[in-house]
Amino acid sequence: MREIDEDLYGKFYIQTFHSSTYPNDLYGSSTIINNQIEFNQGLLTRALIEGKYYIADELNISPMSTILSIVPILDLIFDTNLYIPGMVAYKKEFIISSTFFLIICQNNVGIIGRSELPSAILRKIRKINYPELDEKEIQKNL
Repeated sequence: MREIDEDLYGKFYIQTFHSSTYPNDLYGSSTIINNQIEFNQGLLTRALIEGKYYIADELNISPMSTILSIVPILDLIFDTNLYIPGMVAYKKEFIISSTFFLIICQNNVGIIGRSELPSAILRKIRKINYPELDEKEIQKNL
């Protein structure tokens, strides 16, 4: 297994999606702690605020409502305020960092449980197909 390059360490959040991943897993949720309402930031919210890379791994396995919850992020304008419902205890809005970067990873749609990304996402992203490796190439890279 390869080590993470030291220059990358701490510069990204990776969230692996599955059939039970919901928007509050990305953005966060409110809870009551010691009779106070507190907001627990999701990884996407943290990446937006901190200006880190956010890797949405296997996005197309999650429910369509979760997939579509990413659409507003694709329309964001850096260094402007973003409002996330439920951020009562933290703040009602925050500044989107200009260094934030979104990466969506997925396996082929033909694999069981994977959906095609909706056009609202496809028209806003650059799709890069990873070339398939043959067995010799896989063995060489282990």
